[in-house]
Amino acid sequence: MRDFVHDNKRQKQLRDEILVPHIYKMQTIGSQFVLLDTGRLAPRLQQELGIDTIVQTLDGGVVAVEEKIDWQGYETRNFALETKSCTKQGHESDGWMLYSEADYLLYSFVTPEQGLECYLIDFPELKKWFWPIHEQFNIFGPLPTMNGTMGRLVPVATVCINVPTWQMFLPPAGKEVAA
Repeated sequence: MRDFVHDNKRQKQLRDEILVPHIYKMQTIGSQFVLLDTGRLAPRLQQELGIDTIVQTLDGGVVAVEEKIDWQGYETRNFALETKSCTKQGHESDGWMLYSEADYLLYSFVTPEQGLECYLIDFPELKKWFWPIHEQFNIFGPLPTMNGTMGRLVPVATVCINVPTWQMFLPPAGKEVAA
């Protein structure tokens, strides 16, 4: 069985080592940011609204970002879009594709070199496009995790064609982004 605590710790480590310096601190999408790891409201914002980071944009606006770092799907070229967070009898719950109120999905694949191939996706547009046709995509899960998460595998190229998406390649921790 996969361990959520271990997976989540690794995801946060990659976020802190790569996404923070190359996206959030470099003002790629914002000028100020708050990582929702700790504090009284952090679990509620993450679990009820599907928001991992809040960013103040360069024009003074505020956007919410849902982050996913996938170190197992780089070769598949699919986004794993979660439709059921928990499938365990008596504990069933919707996945972040249903409940998240984020403005952007920042979905990253860990590359073989341990960098990140990132996709910043307009999340409301993704949901609007996905749900009417979600049954055409292959199901994944239930995963061998405590919650038995399920969802749909959606080809990266298909999303990029149909939903506003920006792609970025970020080097491993300690390396600079090539100009």
